Amino acid sequence: MKPLTFPFVLAADAAIDLQLHTIYSDGTWTPEQLIDYLVSEQFGLAAITDHDRVDTTAELQQLAAEKRLPLLAAVEMSTSWKGEPTDVLCYGFDPEKNKLNDLARDVLRRQQENTQAIYENLRQQGLSFSHPDELAAILETPSAQQLNELIALLEMMRICWMNSARPFLSMASRSIIPLIRPNRLPCIWSMPGSIVCLPVRVQIPTAWIKNPSNIEQS
Repeated sequence: MKPLTFPFVLAADAAIDLQLHTIYSDGTWTPEQLIDYLVSEQFGLAAITDHDRVDTTAELQQLAAEKRLPLLAAVEMSTSWKGEPTDVLCYGFDPEKNKLNDLARDVLRRQQENTQAIYENLRQQGLSFSHPDELAAILETPSAQQLNELIALLEMMRICWMNSARPFLSMASRSIIPLIRPNRLPCIWSMPGSIVCLPVRVQIPTAWIKNPSNIEQS
């Protein structure tokens, strides 16, 4: 089934949305859920611009055509401008024959390398990851999700460690001296005769993405 965007005439009062994401990048809806919503709300034109996912464009257009929804071929590509990370929205390319695919594959490769470097750097900082397949699972996610997956993993570790340490911390609460530096890793609680290292909520600066060795320790 061919896409419904050519030839195409859009009504002057038609509802449109040209920047939408699904679980193929950092969205929360499946393509089916999103397209069903757009159809139910009578959108006249849409574009699903999942980050660096040119490979899913043909599938998305097929799903949309089956529901009689005009859907532009689109993608949001990761790039940089004057040394700063940014995104470029691309529309109207051929889903089967285009050079964006090579760029998207290169973005994924570099993000996977970056994710591995951050993971290894965290291990060198003293964090112990309980499951050896955690990194492999993160690397299987779309490139736009990998940094968030790392943060979620650290947050889960923080909760587990805090729960296991809670009785100990409660009994000695009056003697605990918190030495907390926001957004740094690890957080250290110092007590007479002992030191307990607990991770805190992490906000990964942009600099980590470019150079994971920039991670600092309190």
